Amino acid sequence: MRCKPSSKRVCHAACTHWRPIPTNADRFAFLDPRAYQLQAVNTPGSAPRNSAWGPGYFTIDASLVKRFSIAERSADLRLEAFNLLNTTNYQNPSATWGASNFGVISDTFDPRVVQVAVRFAF
Repeated sequence: MRCKPSSKRVCHAACTHWRPIPTNADRFAFLDPRAYQLQAVNTPGSAPRNSAWGPGYFTIDASLVKRFSIAERSADLRLEAFNLLNTTNYQNPSATWGASNFGVISDTFDPRVVQVAVRFAF
């Protein structure tokens, strides 16, 4: 892939590698397809490595454990929560150049997941 010299090689200013996508950002135009063009056959492209990146990822995972001991045996009661704050984390934009969805973010990572587990040890 080759970068056009007159255009930006990275996504718009709202996109950074350490912040989530702002609520006013357009996830359907996350990466500017006009910034890239297909190079001629047998010529190297000019796009540097990591010239564009996806949205930030933020999550908090938590676990609570309570151990109950009865004689020589014990039981653990676990409560685990993944993405505790239920933050929307978008996946990377489509990277297939020339496709109609190039640069479009069309999926998210898992929402909040909570699980309860009991473990017996004897």
